[in-house]
Amino acid sequence: MRQGDWKAFKEHVPPARDCDPSAPLPDRVAQAASASPEEAARGIAALEATLGREWRESSADLLPGLVDLASGGAAHHRHRVVRLLARLADLNGTSPAWPALEPRLAALLADEDPRVRGHATRLAPSAVRDRGPALRARWDVETDRGVRPDHRQVGRSGAAGGAARVGRARARPRSAGRGRRGPARRTAPPPTAGARSPRGPRPRRPLVR
Repeated sequence: MRQGDWKAFKEHVPPARDCDPSAPLPDRVAQAASASPEEAARGIAALEATLGREWRESSADLLPGLVDLASGGAAHHRHRVVRLLARLADLNGTSPAWPALEPRLAALLADEDPRVRGHATRLAPSAVRDRGPALRARWDVETDRGVRPDHRQVGRSGAAGGAARVGRARARPRSAGRGRRGPARRTAPPPTAGARSPRGPRPRRPLVR
C-alpha cells in the first residue's frame, strides 16, 4: 500500500482507541449512520471495540439498529456492520433477538455490495435457522469466487445441489506419491511363511575343520 493510500485509509477507518468509550451505544449506532465517512467510521469502530469481544446484555437491544444500518441505513462502511453482526452471531447465535431478524439477514446474501455478501455468508450459518436454502440459492447464482459460500458451510447447513457437486469434485482420489500425479506404484505382497525365494535355495557352505 502506498503512503497516500495508507493515509486515506487511516482517515476513513480510525482506530478504536480514538473513540470515546463513555458514549452511549445507541448514540454510536446513530453516529455510524452519519453521511460523513469519517464520522461513520468512528461510530462503527466504537461499536466494534465495545461489542465485538463479548456478548453483552445490551447487544440484543442493539441488533435491530445494526441490521437497519447493514440493510441500507448506513451510507458508508455497511460491510463492517455486517462483519460486526457476524461476530455477535458467533458469540451468541441462540439469542431470542435473532429469529425476528432472519428475513433481513438472509436478504444480505443478495446485496449489491460484494463485501456485504461476503460477510453475510459468514453471518448466515450462525444467525439464520433456515440457512440451507438461502446459501444454496446464492451458490447457484453467485459469480464472485471470493464471496461464493464455502462448500463446508453449505454442507454443514444440510444444503444439496451445487454443494454436492463441489463435494464430489473435491473427493477425487489422490495419487500415492508425494507431489506427483499418476498411477500408484505397485508393491509386491509380503512373502508367506514357507514360501521359497524365486532365486532358488542357497548353496550350502562346506564345513571348515
